[in-house]
Amino acid sequence: MFKHIVLFRLKKNARGLSMEENIAELKSMLEALPEKIADIRFLEVGVDILGTGHSSHVSLITEFDDDAAFTRYVQHQDHQKVLAFLQGVLEERRVVDYTV
Repeated sequence: MFKHIVLFRLKKNARGLSMEENIAELKSMLEALPEKIADIRFLEVGVDILGTGHSSHVSLITEFDDDAAFTRYVQHQDHQKVLAFLQGVLEERRVVDYTV
C-alpha cells in the first residue's frame, strides 16, 4: 500500500475570500475526489481545530494500492483542478509519501 500525506497552510486572504472560506472549498474539493478517481482506496481530510502558530490548516491522508496508482491519481484531471485551486491559496505544503 502507498500512503500520501499532505499538510497545508493557506493564505489569510486569497481569491477575494477568507482563509476559512478557502479551507471549506479545499475540503469539499478533496472529499469529492474518491467518487472521481477510482485509484483512491482511502481519503481523509482534517481541518485544524486548535489554531496554534505551529498548526497546519488542513491535512490530507490518502491510500493507494501502489505507486503506479498514486501516479495515475497525480495525473488525473480532477486532481489537477485541486492543484490549480491551491496555486492561488497556498502558503505552504508539506508532504510525506511511503509504502506499508
